[in-house]
Amino acid sequence: MSLPIYADALAQYGAGIALSFADRKLSVNAKNNVKRRLDRKLGQLEALNYLNTQEQSETPEYAKNVELARQYFAEHGRSIKPVNADLAEKVETAVDYYRTNERLNRNTAAKNFALAYGLELIVDAGVFVSQVTTGVGDVVTALMHTAYQGLALGAGIQTGIGVLYFKDIITRSKQEREIDKESKGLTSDGKILNIVSHYVPKVMDITKETEKSSIDYAQLGTKAGEAIANAAEKAGQIVSTGFDALKDGLTAKKRAEEAEKQKTADAEEQAAKDRRNKIAKGLDGY
Repeated sequence: MSLPIYADALAQYGAGIALSFADRKLSVNAKNNVKRRLDRKLGQLEALNYLNTQEQSETPEYAKNVELARQYFAEHGRSIKPVNADLAEKVETAVDYYRTNERLNRNTAAKNFALAYGLELIVDAGVFVSQVTTGVGDVVTALMHTAYQGLALGAGIQTGIGVLYFKDIITRSKQEREIDKESKGLTSDGKILNIVSHYVPKVMDITKETEKSSIDYAQLGTKAGEAIANAAEKAGQIVSTGFDALKDGLTAKKRAEEAEKQKTADAEEQAAKDRRNKIAKGLDGY
């Protein structure tokens, strides 16, 4: 048994409010740490002020402030895709945006009503499939109900946005409201949005830099070969010098030993000669 139209409409309206609250709950703005949120907003405000007063440059500081400004715009419904980015980078940026920021609550009313009707038509498509495959459901009736269901769902989303807006006014500190106001004032003319949308850090000539910084392996091989040859030559010289020194040492030792032997032999020969002379003299005495 289907619900009466007013009950169905109220259910869709309540679902819209719940979607808006869930959108806030699943975003960076739902963090309970007020100090962290204030620090983030203050950093973004300083970045916006920096970009509003400084000339564009290629310094790391300028690039850092551009990134902070892009975070600000992302949190306020303007996801900025990197200029000249490939498909993977664009997808990564979009996924990161929808993962961390409020989505429905940053949309215009027209977008949210279009989204509401889109969701209802998806449900109607499910009813159609069910009717065709199982015989359950009435797609014509579902489409008729979509006329008011989409309206009620969209109105619920917009009501949730309004409730959150007044909640922020009441619960957020004066300092945070002033930061929000100043940031909004700095971005109202579109100047900073244009800067961060088209900012591209200076890209070096990859070819030239590669030619300068790349390794010439052939030349490196040649130099390595020369170094090895020189090292081998020096090692050969050292070994040769060592062998020569060893040879000279052995020769000197041999000569010394031979001289010692010769000296001993001469002494023995002289002693034998002296004995023979002594014997000869003794015989002469007889």
